[in-house]
Amino acid sequence: VSNQGGALAAELTTDCECSDEGLDNGVTVTKPHSSDCKYSLFSKDHSMCLTESACSNIRVQGLTEAEKTKVLDLHNQYRAKVALGEETRGNPGPQPSASNMRQLSWNDELALVAQAWANTCPTDHDCSACRRIFQHDYQVGQNLFWHWGWEADEKWDEAMSGFYDEVADVPESLVKAYGTVIIYNQIGHYTQIVWGDTNAVGCGSVSYGPCKREGQYYEHCKVYSCNYGQAGNWLGLPIYNEGPPASDCPRGTSEEYSGLCL
Repeated sequence: VSNQGGALAAELTTDCECSDEGLDNGVTVTKPHSSDCKYSLFSKDHSMCLTESACSNIRVQGLTEAEKTKVLDLHNQYRAKVALGEETRGNPGPQPSASNMRQLSWNDELALVAQAWANTCPTDHDCSACRRIFQHDYQVGQNLFWHWGWEADEKWDEAMSGFYDEVADVPESLVKAYGTVIIYNQIGHYTQIVWGDTNAVGCGSVSYGPCKREGQYYEHCKVYSCNYGQAGNWLGLPIYNEGPPASDCPRGTSEEYSGLCL
């Protein structure tokens, strides 16, 4: 019998078809708002304006510098793999190479807002307007991951592989126009990770416990939240442009990750 588990959720920004495999932590979520929150210009429910949490006994909030570096690198490694045409999986595969896949950079404001949402120990996504930032006038996408078990160590490898491995259900034809093929399994985490025009990510994390999952209490519980700018998963638009790797890079090519654009 497994004594730990995880769950994923991806925000699909235009059709709002969200998946929720959230946690029952035995606490009712209430989210009073700060009356002097500047982010209320986007929404009174903006994640930065929430003042209470459903977490029990928070132990760790936020990513270390090493974790930030790791998470950013994992994103770009996965993007480069697809951009170079090295991903053979799919339904059917392989995935086409990308001419315009941009290298992601870490954005502190995206991370700040992602952390604010993680701090509430959510069981679902915030609203689209609830994660907007001042630095850039764009929509923001979101991937969420939960983990519960008996280990205190971070689970970013597990989270990222869980997001990315949805590629196994992605038909190569979907790349030309997202949402135009009926797919019965969840793929929105993967498509957000490899959305060609997305160029920034920022993530937050909370470790707390105990929490209750399926009638059992677990000592170590985690919520990971990653926000992406600009958002991917737009219906009818290409996930990325197919073509020779990094052949359509207006700002030049990456020196760190072969196949990616700046």
